[in-house]
Amino acid sequence: MSITGYLGQLNIFLDITSNFKIQYFILGLFLCIFFTLTQQRIWLIVNLCCVLINLIDIVPWYIPQGNVASGQPLRLLSLNVLASNQQYDQVIALVDQEKPAIAAFLEANVIWSEKLQVLAESFPYHISAKILEMELYSNIPLENYSIQRYGQNRGNLLADLTIEGKTVSLIISHTMQPLMFDKDGFKWRNQHLEVGIGRYVEHLKTPVILMGDLNITMWSLYYKKAIDYSGLRNARAGFGLLPTFPAGTPGFSIPIDHCLVSPDISVLNIKTGNYVGSDHLPLITDVIISDN
Repeated sequence: MSITGYLGQLNIFLDITSNFKIQYFILGLFLCIFFTLTQQRIWLIVNLCCVLINLIDIVPWYIPQGNVASGQPLRLLSLNVLASNQQYDQVIALVDQEKPAIAAFLEANVIWSEKLQVLAESFPYHISAKILEMELYSNIPLENYSIQRYGQNRGNLLADLTIEGKTVSLIISHTMQPLMFDKDGFKWRNQHLEVGIGRYVEHLKTPVILMGDLNITMWSLYYKKAIDYSGLRNARAGFGLLPTFPAGTPGFSIPIDHCLVSPDISVLNIKTGNYVGSDHLPLITDVIISDN
């Protein structure tokens, strides 16, 4: 299970195994104790190799990155609210507490769209992409709005921001969930990652901020391919793994909600927000748009 994820492009089952590096590492530590106590040296050596494999994929996310550039700071908040979640007040309170400049909400069905309208008092700019079940609120004007679809109710919400005279491309993304026996969902998610993110961003000439629920962890080959094409980097780098799903299950959660930025955008901080009734935790990112 520690190595099958590296063969994830062969089929959906192998790809799914790539998501649980944290769990394999934790389990490996317990097994090391068990094999030591039972003096099973061969299995101890095999297990230590598996622990090392997972450690190699985990440790780099905790290594501090380079210097932060000067420029305009920007707080971003993204949250998959979960359509069936009824904790509307908790989500509104989260936004009031964190005070983001841009807040994106996924799985925001008709009811959520109505409940979130109270945010218009604090955010003068708003895009409601009902076909994707996305709501985007901003303190910065949103220009050139468009939609890319990849599967039912999934895709990208695209808009441009102008910050101190510089145009920044904003992408709010929600990919299909690749369920074990859902080949169509797996196909749509992978196409979304490669074409709708990787290839699309590859041809943009502006700095890019992408945030949302990608239904994939950093260890999947499909994620890595999208990163290779786009040239984006994960805002998590240097701040740790920050698992987001399923919320409220320490030790069992995996990081599938992301904020990806262009290399010329600095990350001041990234964190998960409080539990607000969804199966996802909010992801809150502070970035700096360089004024160079």
